[in-house]
Order: sequence, then structure tokens, then C-alpha cells
Amino acid sequence: MAEIKQAWWLAKFEVKEIAKRLWLILPFALVFGFFFTVAIEEEISFLYDIFFIICFWCMTYWMRPKEIQFQKVDEGVYASPYFLMLNQLAVKREALIVSRFLIYFIFAIPFNIIVLTIMLVFSDFYRTELQGVSSAAFFVIWLSFGIIGGALFPASDVGDTTTKNKWFYAIYTILFFGILLGAILGVHFWAGKGVVLLSIEAAQKWPAIAIISSVILSVISIVYGKKYAEKQIRRMNYLK
Repeated sequence: MAEIKQAWWLAKFEVKEIAKRLWLILPFALVFGFFFTVAIEEEISFLYDIFFIICFWCMTYWMRPKEIQFQKVDEGVYASPYFLMLNQLAVKREALIVSRFLIYFIFAIPFNIIVLTIMLVFSDFYRTELQGVSSAAFFVIWLSFGIIGGALFPASDVGDTTTKNKWFYAIYTILFFGILLGAILGVHFWAGKGVVLLSIEAAQKWPAIAIISSVILSVISIVYGKKYAEKQIRRMNYLK
């Protein structure tokens, strides 16, 4: 409990800063929510899946102030400048790491909840396909996806070192998104339907399994993210 309190004490300063961007976060949540509501009535396409995944995975991270985001802070050193400042305080390492996850999910989870709620309430397609338990299962699947994919960002805030130049990261980024796009396209060809439709099908046929497995994977991703962050802090030379 003391660790959580200390983590919140660290996070609340950042919350105040990001709260100033609510004028940006809330409209984006509404735009995405109604976009998915309208677009689903037309046709679930490859692009629909891409926007859906990006929205729940990393949209709120991109909205954070630049000084809080993971970036180059020194030659061969990448980290969140705000984390480096907090790391100089006399606080427990565990509380520092937990604060990174708190600050990310405090904004990411409500954003995703708003988007999902708009879709499930205003879309005739979603209201027809998802009712009762299946609707709850679909909600949990994508809320959990945001947690599973999003855990990467607070875990990376602690930093990393590399001797690679910017071209290495440019190529790495291109390859990463190329593989992601290829995987989504592969699902379309293999299953004859997209990721979103498959998640709807899972929510309809196996709601209990979908909910339980989503929650378990969310917990695993957070635990792994914390372990990764602890390992990175031990190996990082912040005094460089």
C-alpha cells in the first residue's frame, strides 16, 4: 500500500500536466468512437483493423507532452526526461516503476472505455452482433488489448542505451510496422475476415474464455513490463 501511495504521489504531478491536454484527448476519443461506429456499417476492411489496433494500442501515448515521452536524451541514451528527473529523488525503485504504469493507464483506459462505449451504444451493427455477455466480452477483449500493448510504453520510459545511429531505429521501426501490417493482412487472407470480426466471433462463441484469457494476459503483460523496467534500471548508467 505504501508503494502505491508513493507511486501516486510521483504520478500526480504528471497527471496535472497531461490533464491540460484533455481538450485534445476527449475530442479524439469521440472522433474515434463515432468513426468506428460509422465505418463498421459500411464494411470491415484492412484499414479498419489498422485504425482499430492503433487506437487502442498507442493513441494516448502519442498525445502525451514531448518531455514525458521516450526520446533521445544523450548520445546513445534514450529515456523519458521526466523519468530521469524522478529517478534523482529519494524514492523506492518499485514506486517509481509503478508510477509509470499508473500515469499511462490513468489516461489510456478511460480513453478506450469512451471509444468502446460509443461503439456499443450507437452502432446498429455492434448492438445486433453483441448483446449481454458477448458485449461485455468484446469490451474486455479490447480494453485488455490496450493494457497488453500499452504496457510497453511505461516499461520503456526507464530508458535504454545503444550505439546504433538513427538510421538503425528508422529501419527497425519500418520493419516492425511492416511485420504488423503483414500479420493483419495475413489474418484477412487466412481467416477470410479481419481482427475485429474475429474478436466479435470470439466474444459471441466463447465469452467466458475470452474474458478470462484477456484479463490473465493483461496481468502477465504488466508483471513482465515491471520486471523489464527493473532490469533496465539496474543496467542503465544514468550518470553518463
